[in-house]
Amino acid sequence: MASLQKPSHEARWLVVGAGIMGMTTAWLLAQSGRSVTLVEAMPQAGGLADSCRLEGISWDRFYHVILSTDEHLLGLLSSLGLSERLRFRRTRTGLQIGSCLRSVSTPLELLANPDIPWSAKLGLARSVMASIADTSAAELDAETAVNWLTRQSGSKAVELIWRPLLRSKLGEQAEGASALFIHSTLRRMYGIGAGRFGSGHFGYVEGGYAHIVAALESRLRQAGVQIRYNWPVSSIKLEGQKQHVSGPGRAQLEADRVVLTVPNPIAARLCPGLGRRLAGTDYMSVVCVSLLMDRPLTSFYVSNTTDEAAPFTGIIEMSNLVDRREFGGRHLVYLPQYLPAGHPRYCRDDNAISDDCIAYLERSFPGFSRTDVVAARVNRAQYVLADPHVGRIGTIPPVRTGIPGLFVVNSCQIVGGTLNVNETVRHAEDCLACLVNDDEHQPGAYPAVERWAAMRPWDDRLVTLEADNMIANLAREELLPHPDDACLDLGCGPGLAAQRLAARVERYVGLDVSLLALALARQRVGRAANVAFLPLNAANPQDLSIVSGQRFSYILCHSVIQYLPDEASLRRLLSSLRGVAAPNARIVIGDVPVRREFVGEALLLIAQATRAGALSQIFLGLTRRLFDRDFWRATRRGIAFPSTARLAEAASAAGFTAEIRPARGRPPGRRVLLLCRPKPKGCES
Repeated sequence: MASLQKPSHEARWLVVGAGIMGMTTAWLLAQSGRSVTLVEAMPQAGGLADSCRLEGISWDRFYHVILSTDEHLLGLLSSLGLSERLRFRRTRTGLQIGSCLRSVSTPLELLANPDIPWSAKLGLARSVMASIADTSAAELDAETAVNWLTRQSGSKAVELIWRPLLRSKLGEQAEGASALFIHSTLRRMYGIGAGRFGSGHFGYVEGGYAHIVAALESRLRQAGVQIRYNWPVSSIKLEGQKQHVSGPGRAQLEADRVVLTVPNPIAARLCPGLGRRLAGTDYMSVVCVSLLMDRPLTSFYVSNTTDEAAPFTGIIEMSNLVDRREFGGRHLVYLPQYLPAGHPRYCRDDNAISDDCIAYLERSFPGFSRTDVVAARVNRAQYVLADPHVGRIGTIPPVRTGIPGLFVVNSCQIVGGTLNVNETVRHAEDCLACLVNDDEHQPGAYPAVERWAAMRPWDDRLVTLEADNMIANLAREELLPHPDDACLDLGCGPGLAAQRLAARVERYVGLDVSLLALALARQRVGRAANVAFLPLNAANPQDLSIVSGQRFSYILCHSVIQYLPDEASLRRLLSSLRGVAAPNARIVIGDVPVRREFVGEALLLIAQATRAGALSQIFLGLTRRLFDRDFWRATRRGIAFPSTARLAEAASAAGFTAEIRPARGRPPGRRVLLLCRPKPKGCES
């Protein structure tokens, strides 16, 4: 784990845009100890995830769904304490070919569909299987979706199903869409079955996204983030070392760093210097009709249509997923249509748009009548989806704009994923390593993290060997987690322990003060539904409120306490651990600095490296540490206990029973392990 002292810098951050991307970015920056202000032009937060009212009910403006494989979004919901409000249901999917709408909810139903020839059915299966394979994003971006689908599924499936679906979704842009777009879409949908809720399940949070946004806003304020609504930014100018941000009227804000989470055309308008850098990104708009009805339209959650004359992309019947009590017992239907920028339909009158959709439904569904519609509403978003054309990767702007202190983090930069909230949260998490990189490489800020972030090949071998030693020591003392354990790794660093432990436990949560280390951990471990990496507040790293309400049966705190500034900090940390420990939990405090043992550890590593054939790499790594001023500074300022008894006393005073491992005969270079268990209530000393 990185040094737990607060970073020496006091840079002021300004995040523009309070959509999910902006709110997540602001929250993670605040959790890392940054001073953050969040500004939003609208009177409320949420962006594309905000809500609207329709005949007395309030729900999402646009349709959203949660998959059981959305580990980044599920991790966010868990940290917000919303997991208990998450509901999953088995849903059905329909496909309209010609005038017939039939269920294709299972492979058997697809095979039995009389409207699809057998050659097309086999082609559909091949294209889905091809989407599972790990294919280079650059290769997919260089080929059109139609060409890729033709190669995978054959011309019959393309002409009957894929091309009409693409045209329904993308309109005139369908022929130029890249294979990366359809590959990402299929890959996300195919992953449903890999989740813990089983195949065909979709989810939502009770109360809709309004509840998620409200919980996130509350956490932002608790973290000290200043939020300003009705604060449209008019311009951003670099003057000296500061970014001067102009708002409504003559309002001004000054910041050291500004993160723009708004679409590229808006970002270019706010800062003229970005115009050339952000050119080349075309966006699609969306017009979405919401119908509140007295009766259901279909029995499907999603109904895809191959009818290019339909005035919408598909039918999303939200009341076939969400408990209808959320809608006052009625039925909520979304009819979205994606349009290229500047399309005349985007500016049409609301009544004309909704009338077109209702008239089409009357022609296509004999049991439907416009008298079934209780209320209709039209919602629009001008910049909702970056045009997925061939070669789009080459037009994606970098997070660093080239203007000092100015960053762009938006959905246009998402590669290999579809536009959804899980990918939004993931992108915000991934970009934070780039945002904080300058801060974390200031001398003395986070020396341990600097060492991880600046890994060279010999360092990689060194820390890998150290991690293997840790696992070997835990195994020798029979202190590895059990398969049914919920594991909390406090000070997870760049994921070396997670790489070795996450697959062997039921649930793994890694915490660290460094966003850079967490980004490295996510890259190292990859996607897993049972794994989450969350940031600690660098200003108060002993505060574990980010996992409040959760209980862990196994807690690993390895190579952490030596970085605490004093024993008072250790007592606060032990008290926080007691708050998240399950009854009979095992808390393993490893690599305990009972005395300075760098020489002994170095000799042990050299001996092991000799056996592993990596002596030259380990020698270079150790030499680099010897001449690393920040390494020695971090070592000198941490805690070192003069005796094991004193360490055990500190744990006992915090309400634990403590056991030193190994009890005797500890070899040189092997620091002790402290096994703690919460004392039963009434037995605390």
